[in-house]
This record gives sequence, C-alpha cells and structure tokens, in this order.
Amino acid sequence: MFLEKHHRFIRHYQFAFAPRKKNGIALPLTAPKGQLSILDALSVAVANNKALDVRPNGDIIEMMSIAIHPKTQAVVALLHRASPNAADPIYRRKAREGYALRKVEREADEEQSVSAHLIILPDPVRENTYNAILEEIPGLSMSLIQPVIGKPLRDYEYNFEDQRGHDQTTYTTFKPQGVKSETISNALKTGNFGYITLSKPADAKFIDSEDIFEPIDEKMKIRVKGRIDPDSWMNMIGGLARRARDAGWNDFQIDIELDDDRMRRIPIARGEEAKEILFIRSAEVSIDAELEVCSNVVVNEFVEKAIRAI
Repeated sequence: MFLEKHHRFIRHYQFAFAPRKKNGIALPLTAPKGQLSILDALSVAVANNKALDVRPNGDIIEMMSIAIHPKTQAVVALLHRASPNAADPIYRRKAREGYALRKVEREADEEQSVSAHLIILPDPVRENTYNAILEEIPGLSMSLIQPVIGKPLRDYEYNFEDQRGHDQTTYTTFKPQGVKSETISNALKTGNFGYITLSKPADAKFIDSEDIFEPIDEKMKIRVKGRIDPDSWMNMIGGLARRARDAGWNDFQIDIELDDDRMRRIPIARGEEAKEILFIRSAEVSIDAELEVCSNVVVNEFVEKAIRAI
C-alpha cells in the first residue's frame, strides 16, 4: 500500500484508563508538572526509551514523542514502526523505450520506517474515558500500539490510601475501543455487499485420532452477485442469516465494499437479523501540508483537521 502526500484515513477510538485495584484513584490524562498523570507516565517512558514493543520479526513499534498540542490542548503522540529486515524501496522511471529501476540503498544502522499520529482529546466523554484518533498506517494498527501504551502505564506504579486507611500500590490499565459510527443502510447508498462467510463447529467423523488431529470449524463462502437496496437489506440478509442459523451455521459475517475502495467485514449476531447495525468506518482527512512516510515532527494541520473530522 502506498501512502499519499496529502491524504490520510483516521480511525476513531475511545480510550479508557482505570486503576488496576478496586477503589484505586484514577490518574487524570494531564496534570501540572510534578503531579501524576497518564501523560507523565508516557513521557517518562519516552524519555527513557521504554515506550516501545519489539515484534517477533524484529520490527520495533515505538512512541517517539508525546506532548500537549498548544492549539487544541489534545495529547498528541508520534509513533514509529522501524523494520531492520525490510527490503530496500525501489523507484521506477518509465520512458518510451522501456523503464529503469533505482534501488534506494540504506546506510549502516538505518531502518526503513513509517510514522503515525495518535491524538487523545482532552475532554472525557465519561469518567476516565477519552476520544482518540489514530492515523491509519499499515503496520501501526491499534493492536500493535496497545502494548506501547499499556506497558509504561503498568510500570508507572503509584500509591493511594484505601477505604480502611491503608497504603496501597496500583497502576493504570488501558483499554481502547473502536467507535461505531456508520450504519449498513447508509453505507449501501454508495457501496454494496461482497461476500458472506458462514462458520460452524466442524463435524469431521473421518478423524479417528483426536489426540493428534482436532477439528475446529467449517466454513462456507457466499458471493452476493446482485445489488441489494438499502431499504430491503434487513429482510434479505436477515432472512438468510436466520435460515443459516436454523441449518446449524452459528456465525454469520458479511463484507461491505465501500465507496472509498475499502472493505469492512461485519458480524450479524443472533437476534440482530432485523435490526440496523452500526460498524466502525474510517474517515478521510485531506491537508495542504505534505505528510512524510516517516516524520519526527507533529503536523499541526493534520491534528486540527483530524479532530474536526470526528
């Protein structure tokens, strides 16, 4: 996947921060210098080169900086993914008589890298929970970033006094949750269904040595050939889902091909066959400034427009 200079997609999340011990005191997102906070915990880890996670393949996911954005007061972090073993990029020049390729040679101790902005808005949506935005970059998904945030918070232990007046030690847990903002009916106005995937526990009578072979599940894939109207999808897809479950298929997922050339796989749970369904959809942000593939500075225009986009 190639990254465009002036366009990015963003994903909207809500970050919940809570004390690990019951009745513990929750840390604020930010606080005056010298006081405990989520920002201070992550700043300490960045300063000590500990806000990182090394993947099994040797790639490094690292938080390079974190600070309060002056104009929006949001907490903005810059994340990198560095790959010591990535192949060197190739540039192509095409002409009438053919084409030429140029390999970009890396120098010693260099690593091919990408970067992403992570934005945490300052006002909580509910107690200890904040809206957050992640710039969508291949290789920097929320599941990969979560330990980069979670481990520094676990290491940032602090004391509190419990209800009996005893001193206790705890730390902060971190739980990100994607925000569902799009309906299937609205997405179908410009998109269409792709494939339906059914699954159920496998019935493999031919396996006679279960201590060696373990049947897991059985799958079926159905292609949606025609266009389904946004006003009738619940009857058609819902009816199919109910019949599939009556036939023993307990898991029903459907793909939606969106107008931004992206696809979302959406599960339809039992009992929701005749209901509108919300799913997580990325928003597009366009800016005048140029976004580098990997940067060591926060792009202010991107931060401001990403916040407006949600």
